[in-house]
Amino acid sequence: MPSCPLRLLLETALRRLVEGLFRFLRGKRSQAEVFSTIVLLSVIAFASGIGMWLGTRWGWWCATFYYVYSIARYGNALLLVDGFAEALEDDSRELESYYFKFGALIVFHFLLLLYFFKPNVVEYFGVSDIHKGKAVGLLVAVTASVFAISTGIT
Repeated sequence: MPSCPLRLLLETALRRLVEGLFRFLRGKRSQAEVFSTIVLLSVIAFASGIGMWLGTRWGWWCATFYYVYSIARYGNALLLVDGFAEALEDDSRELESYYFKFGALIVFHFLLLLYFFKPNVVEYFGVSDIHKGKAVGLLVAVTASVFAISTGIT
């Protein structure tokens, strides 16, 4: 039986991501790999929309990964608000608005993530057989790897 093109694309992207992680750990990271990480996240976001629309298992995994990654990304932005404000010399907006923005985005994505673990949602996507703790652990581990790769530019 032929493989699904989207699955093949995701497997290839994941393989390249892992290869990029090993190159990064050896200190041999290029700007093309940074760009490919951005493209990978865009593909995952697009694929999760299609997968959610179709109600597939991989759609659930892509979407939950995207929400976990978004929480990490906005958490990082929340930690770096002071540094960016100093670098940009931004006096036009108060720092509190940035803290509120990123804090609200973290809460929003966390609520969406919790929704994806509701019994009727996991049943709809056909992932009711998964252990929630293991799924969260896997999502956090993959997110930490992608986050380390995509932020490890220095």
